[in-house]
Amino acid sequence: MTVAPITLPTVDEYDYAAGPVDRDAVLASIIRAGGVVIRNAVSPEAIAQMEKDFRPFIEKDKKWEGTFFPPTTRRVSGLVGKSRTFTNEVVAHPVYWDITHKILTTTFKCWVGDEMTENVSQPQLSNTIVFSIGPAGDEAINQALHRDDIVWHKNNVACTPEEWTNERECTLGWFIAGKPTTKQNGATRFIPGSHLWDTSIPPDEKLAYYAELQPGDGLLLLASAYHGGSANRTTDQERLVFSCFTGKGALKQEENMYLAIPQDVVKEYPVELQRFFGYQLSAPFGNWVNFEDPMIYPGAGAAGASYAYTALALGGDSPTALVRNGQTTQNFDMWATMLFNALDNSIEPRKTGVMEASKMAAFRTMGGLPVSPYFQNYGLPVYVECIGAETTTGSSKSPLTYRGWCTFLLHKIQANPPQAWSQINAAAVALNVQPRQHLAITDLPSFPDPSAQARETMFMSRCSQLAAGAWSGGLVGGLGGVGGGAFGGVGQVGAAHGSGGHGGDAMKILGSVLKIGVNLSGQNAAGFSGFGN
Repeated sequence: MTVAPITLPTVDEYDYAAGPVDRDAVLASIIRAGGVVIRNAVSPEAIAQMEKDFRPFIEKDKKWEGTFFPPTTRRVSGLVGKSRTFTNEVVAHPVYWDITHKILTTTFKCWVGDEMTENVSQPQLSNTIVFSIGPAGDEAINQALHRDDIVWHKNNVACTPEEWTNERECTLGWFIAGKPTTKQNGATRFIPGSHLWDTSIPPDEKLAYYAELQPGDGLLLLASAYHGGSANRTTDQERLVFSCFTGKGALKQEENMYLAIPQDVVKEYPVELQRFFGYQLSAPFGNWVNFEDPMIYPGAGAAGASYAYTALALGGDSPTALVRNGQTTQNFDMWATMLFNALDNSIEPRKTGVMEASKMAAFRTMGGLPVSPYFQNYGLPVYVECIGAETTTGSSKSPLTYRGWCTFLLHKIQANPPQAWSQINAAAVALNVQPRQHLAITDLPSFPDPSAQARETMFMSRCSQLAAGAWSGGLVGGLGGVGGGAFGGVGQVGAAHGSGGHGGDAMKILGSVLKIGVNLSGQNAAGFSGFGN
């Protein structure tokens, strides 16, 4: 039998209330230790609301029969259907959402005939559980240390943090304390670094780290690490934790979400969350309904035909929504102003009071979006014309005014809400913007706005015209990396076939920057990504 390593990594802590949390640093900490603590991840108000939502179900749960959980453990599952606060504040928490997608998004390449295809599978919610461990005094017992990836019969060989890849992982857990959790009252414990062990190595209790948390603190934990609930040796304390695990899209969900969440409740959530619950295609062919993506197949259950335009495209019902009834809100003004000022103060030329191309390019880059070499002279001016954004001189090549910036930001939000949500949060982290509260995905519209998509169509048409001009006359349009993903195929053709003469060179360049379009497999057939994908 292999012996466990003696030296264990430390468990890092980050304070969500102290400012934007560096996602890359969190990821590195998780890869090294298997888990990380996020202090002040959820507000006291949200904690109180979740306990109110779940307490009746906790009280109804029967005593656990068996040995896997301590006898005083009570559980509640199907949490998405029982608490919108839990879904918004825990499942869709920006840090958890980002780290989940960094670790659990998978790309698979395979030959289909004579074509090498690349297929991306996005993560999905795997389980949701409230754990309430009651006091048991001297009779309290630990839950046995275990790995949750045993659900998928997963075996790993030993590796170093430098050798780690996401192929080792199945799910990522997120435990939020509802009450103080201590070693004495049953805090979750895990063995740091055990996610890097060979699975033949058994757990050793002497190596366990106890994640002692205050209400609102969170523990991010890989399912491949040994962990377990602990004995509540107190006589008067409840250990209360709200948790969820997210898994790879190509794996079966641990909790059957299609039965656990009532379909009428699923319909109330934004499209991006519906997909996250499991109503999505795992490329290339997983989870289809009648050979269709469940999100676009009419009659596919809860989420069927979700891309049909409804009033929800005009804005969400969240109290902190950025857009409501098609109009921007005070919260939109706050975010627009913070981002504008932060970009103006951080990106050259600084403190000009306007939004030059350099700042617009930086905003894209911070959100993980590419910027073509022709962004300033071609892509951005054409886009500004298409969305009608105000500039300092009226020329589309001039810097945007603050009003023009607001027009641009509103268009992004309406054209592709999930992408805008991700980009805004990423930019806030990069710029060290500290809002009063984090931006939830439910603060954005649930569906794209057809008017915004029409503007994307206009932009794509301009791309097409300039691409044709580049082919025949050698004009380098250079619009790639600006518009939506519908031109992905055109870009690939241009990159592959642009050759010979100035016209061919121009088309090759144009193709190379256009081929960043979205992979439409399992996505909205419209394929528009709102000023770049």
